[in-house]
Amino acid sequence: MLRGGGDHPFYITDSPEGGLGQRNENEIRAEKVYAGVVYDSDDYPVPMEGATGRYCEWKHKGIDSWAASSTFEEYTKTLYLDCDPGEPGYINWTVPMNAPDILYYQV
Repeated sequence: MLRGGGDHPFYITDSPEGGLGQRNENEIRAEKVYAGVVYDSDDYPVPMEGATGRYCEWKHKGIDSWAASSTFEEYTKTLYLDCDPGEPGYINWTVPMNAPDILYYQV
């Protein structure tokens, strides 16, 4: 389930850096993207259908209580999920046989 919204599309790449949409042409060509984008007529990456979904953000119910929480599970009880209207995105992807051993998901 993808909940990044239009400003945070999800994609899978061989680059640990992210920020594909803000890179120059040479940097874009050097990066191999395996899922989450299609390329337009100018060979510029754009999010594929399903790669965004509605935007969701975990917010504090009151003040940030991370310091008073002894576990992550306890901390999550002080949060709530706030989502824009719409549906989550979804990408169904199979790792190709020629993919490197390490891939990165970026948003």
